[in-house]
Amino acid sequence: MRRVRCILAAVLLLLCCGCQNTKSETDGAPLPAAFSAKIAVTHGALEFEADFTISADGTAQTMLTAPEAVASLSITQNADGCRFSFLGLTLETPPAFLPDASFVKLLYAAVNTLRSDTADRTVAGYGDRTVYTSKTEAGDIFSLSCAADGTPQTLSMEGQDLHVTFSDFTVSE
Repeated sequence: MRRVRCILAAVLLLLCCGCQNTKSETDGAPLPAAFSAKIAVTHGALEFEADFTISADGTAQTMLTAPEAVASLSITQNADGCRFSFLGLTLETPPAFLPDASFVKLLYAAVNTLRSDTADRTVAGYGDRTVYTSKTEAGDIFSLSCAADGTPQTLSMEGQDLHVTFSDFTVSE
């Protein structure tokens, strides 16, 4: 009987130690209300570079900078709709017309989830970085990796084959 108690105590100790760096968090958002960054996007076989800005009111602008064929394409979106600007032409649409699999729509959904103080997320510490895992309203699971100072490094949405790398991150007022 004594041996069984020792084994159970050891198993309980191992289970508790394995979970100490993971917790469910709903207070505080890992992304500020307004920020800008340069992003490198891999979405399936496609690769893009862009300047990404989101304002405190939730309006996001993605200005593609590479590849050259789509450089200067600007996509602005908020809860009311999307505006595409390219080569002097502008198209405004309701948000429903932006394809669900568009990297811009997926990134917008993930960023809005991360900016929310009430979204459910799991937080895990890995050495000098923190990883936030959450789910968009559409049900896509994603992870955001941040440096020790809280600066976003990468966002991954495996189910959509989306990977975003952040650089030149600046918090806006």
